[in-house]
Amino acid sequence: MKSGFEREQDLSQPPVRLQNRDPELSPRQSEIYRNLEAIGPEIAAFYLSGVKVLQSDDLETSSYLLAHIAREIEGGLRDVLSEKRKEELKFVVETPDGNKSTYEKGKEGR
Repeated sequence: MKSGFEREQDLSQPPVRLQNRDPELSPRQSEIYRNLEAIGPEIAAFYLSGVKVLQSDDLETSSYLLAHIAREIEGGLRDVLSEKRKEELKFVVETPDGNKSTYEKGKEGR
């Protein structure tokens, strides 16, 4: 029984089938990729990798890889979309006798 390790391999380079290739994107996939890229390059990279996995015929674990990639995309979107924004409130109150008071307050919220 052969293990596949008998021949010498150049381990400094990935096998040809694993080298970085851009997948064929449909118009809809291209639009999704561009929109994700506008949100964050990491999220877009995960999406592109997911498309590569989806288009690959020789991966036995593709469903697990796609599930992990989907979780990463979802988590990245959640992080971006749920950022708390700091709202600052500043106003000046002038009393009838001419005194002015300035109020400033920061408020954490969505």
